[in-house]
Amino acid sequence: MRFVIADPGLNGPAGHHLSYSAAVAEAALAAGHQPLVLAGRGFSGTLDPAGLIPARAVLGAAYQSAGGGGLARRLAFGLAALLPPGLAGRVAP
Repeated sequence: MRFVIADPGLNGPAGHHLSYSAAVAEAALAAGHQPLVLAGRGFSGTLDPAGLIPARAVLGAAYQSAGGGGLARRLAFGLAALLPPGLAGRVAP
């Protein structure tokens, strides 16, 4: 069974994205799933030395390139997070 992780913020070894995606992928491996990490287009590294976690640099948008934060955006997503999941999913886009 395939476990896909989409991490558009994963562009290199700096920051928390590499270790976060690697940890989730390792947990998927331990649970018997084959992980695949979809990373930002700038990613050229590996997630594990053994090469058991494949990564494809295919995603072109990240939070930082989508307009960033800003008070209105943070407020809108903060309020949407308080809604029931079904309604929040319709409001967020």
